[in-house]
Amino acid sequence: MTSDAPVEHPDGALVTGGSGRPTGSNLSDGATDSRPSTNRTEPGLTESGPDASVTAMSATASSGPGAAVTASSGPGPSSTSASATGAAGRAASGPRAATAWRVRPARPGDVRQIHALVRELADYEREPDAVKAAPEDFGAAFFNPHPRVHCHVVEVDGPGGPTVVGLAIWYVTFSTWRGRHGVWLEDLYVQPAYRRLGVGRALLTELATICADRGYARMEWWVLDWNEPAHRFYRGVGAEPQDDWTVWRVTDESLKALGSRPK
Repeated sequence: MTSDAPVEHPDGALVTGGSGRPTGSNLSDGATDSRPSTNRTEPGLTESGPDASVTAMSATASSGPGAAVTASSGPGPSSTSASATGAAGRAASGPRAATAWRVRPARPGDVRQIHALVRELADYEREPDAVKAAPEDFGAAFFNPHPRVHCHVVEVDGPGGPTVVGLAIWYVTFSTWRGRHGVWLEDLYVQPAYRRLGVGRALLTELATICADRGYARMEWWVLDWNEPAHRFYRGVGAEPQDDWTVWRVTDESLKALGSRPK
C-alpha cells in the first residue's frame, strides 16, 4: 500500500498508507519500474500531522543504516544519537520533554505492535475494516532472507519498558526516466501522544539518509487529499505534490480475470 508520509503538524496525525490507497511498485533493488513513481496526495504519509502517523521500516531493512537514531534527555549525543535538547527535545514540552526515544529497524518481536499501529492508521483514514493483514503477515514480509519491504519503528522508553509508538514502512522503487532506484514510503504513522517529539521528521530523515547513502533519486508517498495538516508538513520538508498523475488499480476478481490465461 502506498501511503502518505507522516507530517509533523501540531494538531494533525501523520499517516501514510493503508490498504485502500493506491500503491507504488513494490520492487527489490534489482527490479525495474515502468514509470517514474507518482506522488499523489492521499491520507497516509502526510496524513494528519507532523508526527501523528509514521510508517515503520522493517528490521530487515538492509537498506537502512545499522545504528538506531536515538534522542534522550541526557547530554552527549553521538553521531547516531541526538540529545533531547536538540530538535526532538525542542519539539517536546511538559513531561514529554524528558522522554527518551529512538528510531531503529523493526524486529520480529515488534509485529504485534506494528499491526496495532496499522489498525490505528486505518481508523484515522476512515477505513477501520480495511485491514486484512495479521501480525504474522508482517513478520513474513519483513523478516525473511530476502525482504522486499522494510520497516523502521520509533521506540519510546516508558514505565513499563520500551514501547513502539510509530512506524515507517517502505520499499525500493525504480524510475525509468531517472534510471535510478528510489524509496516508496507506504505507511508513516505516529500515535497522537508522541507527535510533538519530532519522531515523524526523524523517520523521514532516516529514510532520506538511506536514499542519500545509496544514491537513490527520490522518496515518494501518497497523501489523502483531505489531510491538509500533512500537506503542510510535507511541503515544509521540501516535498511537492504530483497532481498530473492519476492512480489506476486492478484488484480482487478483476486482477484474477486479467491474470487468467485462455485455455
